[in-house]
Amino acid sequence: MGNIEVAAFRKLLQVELPRLLREHPESRHEIWGLMLESFPSRQEFTTLQQELHDFREDTTRRFESLEAQATSFGESGSGEGRGERCFKP
Repeated sequence: MGNIEVAAFRKLLQVELPRLLREHPESRHEIWGLMLESFPSRQEFTTLQQELHDFREDTTRRFESLEAQATSFGESGSGEGRGERCFKP
């Protein structure tokens, strides 16, 4: 990282960044822009959470449907109509 150690740089950020933002509020926009390049905004994060929630619900519905089909398929009788006839000579 050049002439300054990472630990010293982090400490400098903890102390100097709040001071810089107080003394130069216009710097907030620059820093915010840099952060948005690396991290999602709250709205993007909220949208992602909703998409994951919807996906999970859809997946649960599909598995429940498949489970119901498998259960009814297994209860359909002696094997007639389940493919066993195809293997008989």
